[in-house]
Amino acid sequence: MGRINCLPSNAWDLHQAWPDADYVPVADAGHSFSEIGIRKALVAAMESLKALP
Repeated sequence: MGRINCLPSNAWDLHQAWPDADYVPVADAGHSFSEIGIRKALVAAMESLKALP
């Protein structure tokens, strides 16, 4: 699977436009779910949804 990159500045710009969204930069990672840091961040995000009503 190829690596898909997302510039941190694009994510920051989106966060600025949508302040209620979480901005979670992952060190040494691109934007591919196959990377361990991204996987961990995605699992953490999904776990946080359990607390929603």
